[in-house]
Amino acid sequence: MRAYEADSLRIDELSDLLEHAQPSLIVDTRPFLSFRQSHVTGSINLYVPPLLLRRLRKNGCHTVERLTNCQDVKNKLSIRHDVPVIVYTDTQSTRTSPQILRAVVDTLLGDCHKLYVLEDPYEDFAAFYPHLVSKENSTKNDPDPGWKSTPVRSRSPRGSSYIGASKPAEIIPFLYLGNERDSADLTLLRKLGVSKVLNVSRNCVNHFPEYFEYLNVPVEDRVYADISQHFNKALQFIEHARGEGCSVLVHCRAGISRSATVIIAYLIQYYDYSMEDAFDFIKVKHPVVSPNFNFMGQLLQFQNLHRTKKSEGSTPELFDPQVEEEEEEEGEDSAPDPSNLDNGPFGETGSDGLEDQYPVLELQPVPIPSKQTTFSFGE
Repeated sequence: MRAYEADSLRIDELSDLLEHAQPSLIVDTRPFLSFRQSHVTGSINLYVPPLLLRRLRKNGCHTVERLTNCQDVKNKLSIRHDVPVIVYTDTQSTRTSPQILRAVVDTLLGDCHKLYVLEDPYEDFAAFYPHLVSKENSTKNDPDPGWKSTPVRSRSPRGSSYIGASKPAEIIPFLYLGNERDSADLTLLRKLGVSKVLNVSRNCVNHFPEYFEYLNVPVEDRVYADISQHFNKALQFIEHARGEGCSVLVHCRAGISRSATVIIAYLIQYYDYSMEDAFDFIKVKHPVVSPNFNFMGQLLQFQNLHRTKKSEGSTPELFDPQVEEEEEEEGEDSAPDPSNLDNGPFGETGSDGLEDQYPVLELQPVPIPSKQTTFSFGE
């Protein structure tokens, strides 16, 4: 295994860098939901879900293009050739944080101007330097006191460029997430092999009832809307499609909030993902997803209900086509045990053996800069 030569950086050194506004690129490797709640001011989020880590381990190819589909993140990472890069994580958001950090460092190390890893966890930085942390404020409408809300987006006029991705995202084999424009493209739907369409909106038209089976979930993307009342029929529709060997497109108008909420609920119910794992997994596939905070609160309640039912022995049999597909190619060593999914889709540790491939980074100390001088990085 290659040696890693990342210098360490203390939180006081990072604060000096920020307070002196020196050019740098700061990369947060925590899950997106944790990043959205709070992060080092000016940082970008580059989280790698455990499933993607497994695939990186299998393929042995680490590039920025493989780590993220988000073009905005790729664009911001382009300056890594010219300025120092600081990477950080925490000790709370996920059990695989050290392995995720190492995978990101492995990817960035070869073509960075200079790479540093924050030797202290993010929560220490946030505690000592709260003025250098960006936070989202909770509101009185939060469904749960511990849940940080996302401001409600204003909708652009119909037909505007607000509608997101250029094509549907394949979340898992057979299941696609798209928008209104995708649902109106017969050639595209046929190319994808879609035979069922789940329309999560009040106003989007079912364009081809003569070709596809439709289910409408009439819900608006509003803070007062109850989308969870439709979960049962919507998730059964998707699961029946899988059982019949059919592909299904789930769409709303923009493919950002309502349709993403339904697919997150599906991953919770049938794949035993946590809400955060499901959200992060989908975001890698379809970076524009962003359910409104009301829907996220309902998903949190749905997750808790699912776990309660599971503990009572009433959870549906779990089925993961991606894991099955990998089993066929690799044998038994890549398949998680469905009886050991209490703490996320990768078993109790959540790492699926990743610590063997991505051991914790060993960092080299860097000199402590003088407090009387401007902070600077070595060449």
